[in-house]
Amino acid sequence: MEVLTCLPLLGLVIQGEVRLVAYRLRSLECWSYWQRNRGHNSVLMQLQKLYPIFNIGVNGLSSAFNLELKYRVIMLTREL
Repeated sequence: MEVLTCLPLLGLVIQGEVRLVAYRLRSLECWSYWQRNRGHNSVLMQLQKLYPIFNIGVNGLSSAFNLELKYRVIMLTREL
């Protein structure tokens, strides 16, 4: 059906999304390797095996906001 409608194969779309989410979770350090080659971990392990660039560590910096005012506004009034 996908070929007739010129859409990408649903299985490939789902597989791509799963890989993207697995890499995003790993990048955010929300991924744990409890059982290496089972379940969801097998997706990330397969991704690292197919594309060695994913074996490189992630250099993620956490955001920090400094909301301290560095200036002061003085409103001058002119009296007539």
